[in-house]
Amino acid sequence: MANDHILTLSCPDKPGIVHAVTGIFAEQNLNILDLQQFSDPVSEKFFMRVHFGPTQSESTAHLDEPFGALAADLKMESATASTTYSSVPRLAS
Repeated sequence: MANDHILTLSCPDKPGIVHAVTGIFAEQNLNILDLQQFSDPVSEKFFMRVHFGPTQSESTAHLDEPFGALAADLKMESATASTTYSSVPRLAS
């Protein structure tokens, strides 16, 4: 998909994080294409990577507000990157 994005996040581990994050995607009508997560028992941190995209003509711009509130509540560090790449070949010498 042309407008796909990757969300990576980490936060202190606790029950309900997957439900909270995926619930926001469902509420915003965004499609989760791939999701991976794990908890590190040593650091007691939770890590997640979500590959997502809009459904049909939806935009991902409206994700900032609800996700920002969740990130603050869970003391979450996150980053989002677009998967859109330039179609122009680049050569290295």
